[in-house]
Amino acid sequence: MQIFIAYYDLFHPLILNMSEQNPRHARSYYKHITELSRFLLGSLHKAQRSSDAVSVLTCNIGLSTLRQSEQDAFVRAANAFLGQHHYNLLKYNSIMLNDEDQQAHLEADLWDGETLEKFVWATRKAHNGLPEAEVWLIIAQIVSGVHFLCSTHSSGEVFAILSPQTIIISSNCCLKLCMYGEWIRYCHTLYDNKTSGQSLILDELYKLILYLTGNLIDTYSGALQDFYADCKHQSTSLRTKMLSLIRCPEIQHALVIARGRAGLTLRIPPKPAYSRIVHQLARPDDPKNVPSTSATSDSSISLWSPLSSDVEETTSTTELRGGLEASSALIDMYTSPGCDVVFSTLEAMVCVGDLQGVKDNAWVMLQRGLISEIFQLALSMKNGYIIAAIIDYAEENKLRLRLPVQQAVFSDTQTNLMRAAQAKEEKFQLLQADIQDIGKLYGSKTSCYCTALMTAAFYGNDDAVIQLLGELGIYDYYGLTALQYGCINASWSRLRYLIPEMKMSRVTWLMVHAALGDVADVQKHIDELHAQTHCGYTALMFAASNNRIDCVKLLLQEAGSKTQSGRTALILAALQGHATCVQALYPLEKDLLTNSGGTALMAAAEGQSLECAKCLIKQAGMRSRDGYTAMMWAAQNGSVELVQLLLESEAGYQNKSGWSALMLATSENRWECVKVLAPREKGLLRPGKHTALMLAAECGYHKCVEMLLPFEKGMQNADGYTALMYAADCCHLECVSLLAQYEFNIKDNAKRTALMRVRKRVNDPSFSRKEDAQGCLNILTELLKPRSMLPESLEPLIHQ
Repeated sequence: MQIFIAYYDLFHPLILNMSEQNPRHARSYYKHITELSRFLLGSLHKAQRSSDAVSVLTCNIGLSTLRQSEQDAFVRAANAFLGQHHYNLLKYNSIMLNDEDQQAHLEADLWDGETLEKFVWATRKAHNGLPEAEVWLIIAQIVSGVHFLCSTHSSGEVFAILSPQTIIISSNCCLKLCMYGEWIRYCHTLYDNKTSGQSLILDELYKLILYLTGNLIDTYSGALQDFYADCKHQSTSLRTKMLSLIRCPEIQHALVIARGRAGLTLRIPPKPAYSRIVHQLARPDDPKNVPSTSATSDSSISLWSPLSSDVEETTSTTELRGGLEASSALIDMYTSPGCDVVFSTLEAMVCVGDLQGVKDNAWVMLQRGLISEIFQLALSMKNGYIIAAIIDYAEENKLRLRLPVQQAVFSDTQTNLMRAAQAKEEKFQLLQADIQDIGKLYGSKTSCYCTALMTAAFYGNDDAVIQLLGELGIYDYYGLTALQYGCINASWSRLRYLIPEMKMSRVTWLMVHAALGDVADVQKHIDELHAQTHCGYTALMFAASNNRIDCVKLLLQEAGSKTQSGRTALILAALQGHATCVQALYPLEKDLLTNSGGTALMAAAEGQSLECAKCLIKQAGMRSRDGYTAMMWAAQNGSVELVQLLLESEAGYQNKSGWSALMLATSENRWECVKVLAPREKGLLRPGKHTALMLAAECGYHKCVEMLLPFEKGMQNADGYTALMYAADCCHLECVSLLAQYEFNIKDNAKRTALMRVRKRVNDPSFSRKEDAQGCLNILTELLKPRSMLPESLEPLIHQ
């Protein structure tokens, strides 16, 4: 078989004309030339047709070395391309087989620039003023999508070429899977018939997935139909539609199954191992440059491996036989910025989640300088492993990734992803059903709206961080990013994948190394001292949060800086329970408070650090602007030892809402703290004269009720309610049992008793806990019996 490449010269006038219109379309012609050369052609000639003097392209294709099935495949492929397209820039005339000398003769019209302009004008007119840009898009896609197909000689090998569309060739079977634009076969239908064109695409997609998976497509048909129903044909480009379609979770899932069952792998050429040199192509009519017809395999050069000696283990898909200069020029053209085939294939690998393919072919990103584009595509696909692989490659080659800010969606409920991200001890697994929750924020103004990635970074869940990298580029309620959450609880295994957020977070390398405790690198980047993040964090704060005492000592010049909420390095160290850092920072920041008036001691109490609290005990008795004390934080969090430490200094205080430490402990069912606080804070009232016992009874915390009974039984609020009435109203059986013998006969301001409230619940058809209500009624009804019939458990009433 022979091949002579003369496409460049034949198409050169057309390319020049296209370059004037749009350089992008001219580049598509180079792609066309490269793709067309994959099929083994004989000599190509430019000629004039005798009937009308129109320029034609002719060639003879040697079929003698092809198997019969391959000959048939070529004829079918050529006819399918040249004969079935409405928009053909290579206008088909004829293809003829000569059985005697096993030659096929192909003849096709060559369109010049003038004809091309007429085509654009006619197309716009025929389709009601279709925008010229869309017409040129059609032209570019058709030209760049020219494929002559033949099956690979190794049936176990699958080779995929992607330009605007994907064509997979396997065992003489061609399957078309749309990735980035129209299927060429149906692009005219989409513009001629707006409704049937959509159904044709759906039908073809059904057939594809059905063929690969062997399963019915019913599972996915609903999602696809809804997608097309929402798309307006004229308002959304087909490229955008198809990219959105392929990102559909159902389709991604189907493709994963399909590729797994069929054993399909996307493969692109190995990394070129040569220096790029531009060669001039010789004209085909120069006899000195016509290759010999007896070219042997010794003079062949692999199209996919420019120098076979440099890539010894690579098996070439096809070979160029002919002049070395022409072959080198074609290879150079293939790897030039004008050729997008390899880059598009890498994009497809990202879309279908081919992790190994992305790793093996990451060199394409470096060669083309488009690593950020691939990175952003991976972000849109929400595939954490692919994103991690790209970040690793960028780190290895010292490349900077451009990360766009992503908009989050506020969620009313905590998602499964967020709950799983907190569970560090359990292996994290991102399920298909949970992908829709990626990018959601959940929380409150007091507990921070944050994403699952931020949660995983803070709690140190490495597996979750990698799988949730699709949430990169999101700010929480206060403007924090996942990188800043990771720096508060730093480990390089997590931070390395959050580094792309450095710019949007204003995080410096000094901050990163300080968080990691790398003293040498901190000294190296000391010129970044006093820099602050988007929310005001400094390198000293990150060092203190991670207990990096050596780095803290190097960064003491930053002492006194505050975050947007007023936190200092001392407060952050106390919150995390790092006593050594607290001791180092206390002399410099002891008088600094948060915006709400909080102290470092309160932070230590919030973090339940007894050791830090002892270092900060001089701040005992101080109150925030809301009236909170450190003991209130300790009681609310259930730290008995801290409550005992602060009891003498802070007992009896109430915040501006009237809550005492005892009430806060009761509200969280911290009965151990209630036991310590009850003797010192008994009888304190909230607005409306509510007691801690009433709160415990209303919540059903029977242990707290038991601790408070000796101190607050029989008390009534402003409406005359008792703790028993609250317990009876909510039908808390154990609380009613404890309180009944002490508050049974008390009436509220409306002259109603607890028994009346329970009867109302029993008779309420909408009340669901009927058994508890009946149990409370039985307990209170017993107290109506004569004293001689009272059970022993109610004997104390005889003595009242």
